[in-house]
Amino acid sequence: MDKNPALAVQAPKSGRRLPATLDPDQVGKLLTPPNEEPITLRDFAMMELIYSSGLRVSELVSLQMQSVDLGDASLRVTGKGQKTRLLPIGRPALEALKRWFTVRNLWNKYQQPEVFIGQRGRPLTTRSVEQRLAHWGGVPGNARACLSASIAS
Repeated sequence: MDKNPALAVQAPKSGRRLPATLDPDQVGKLLTPPNEEPITLRDFAMMELIYSSGLRVSELVSLQMQSVDLGDASLRVTGKGQKTRLLPIGRPALEALKRWFTVRNLWNKYQQPEVFIGQRGRPLTTRSVEQRLAHWGGVPGNARACLSASIAS
């Protein structure tokens, strides 16, 4: 034969595995702070905001104080492609943010405009947020993926 007919045959694509999701009890446990420490208040405000508003972690770390409207329970985020979205803030997330804002000034010695800052007063990175979510997750695998997947379901 002049031509090999097998060259036109493609292997089948392998299926993608769906991310693990949390059941409502696990989400409730994940979003219930065990104490009133400033780092706990910050972490739970982050989780509530991701869960309630569907924020990406990159949007969360770049969120600035002037973008949050507590009175209107909304926030303005700039995401992929520099597109701006106006998102609602759920009641539990709103309460968590208010608790975080009461202690945020203790850490904000550099007058950072970002909503979520570290103990040393610097803005958080996406990696540090992922580590904090995994710390509180208590579930196998990537806590951020589980939390995000729970939002979608």
